[in-house]
Amino acid sequence: MLSSRMLVTTLALTALPGCAAAGPRRPLADRVVPCPCAVGDLALLPAEHPRIAIDRDPDRATERYHPGARVSYRLFDPDTDPVAGNQCAYDASGSLIPSGPAAGTPDRVSPRRSLLGHWLLDVRPFRRLGWMEYHRRGWAPVSEPCSPGSG
Repeated sequence: MLSSRMLVTTLALTALPGCAAAGPRRPLADRVVPCPCAVGDLALLPAEHPRIAIDRDPDRATERYHPGARVSYRLFDPDTDPVAGNQCAYDASGSLIPSGPAAGTPDRVSPRRSLLGHWLLDVRPFRRLGWMEYHRRGWAPVSEPCSPGSG
């Protein structure tokens, strides 16, 4: 028997297109807008992705979940994927952090699409597994190829 919390969660996620879809899913790396190598290049994304939403994460969340990052942004383009998004973390010089504990991660459920879905399918596994195992299991940062110091 499903608990009432589990039932509500299941119903909420079923209502999100793509969260409860049957069959194989494309890897997240193929379903999200890649992070640009420099924070300033975020402003160029709407030219290629007219419906993209670019949201700055709260500084406290960046500090807590991505220690060493100065700022992080969430990218959500409903034309690229109706549910998934991407998180881009940058250092003090504005360069993308492509790996390690400070790096951003792709979102199975963008917080712009569903805060509950994001918390259940992204935040909880990240906290439970730790960044290294989380990246190894398929949620490694998704970005353009960046050369050192390209930010």
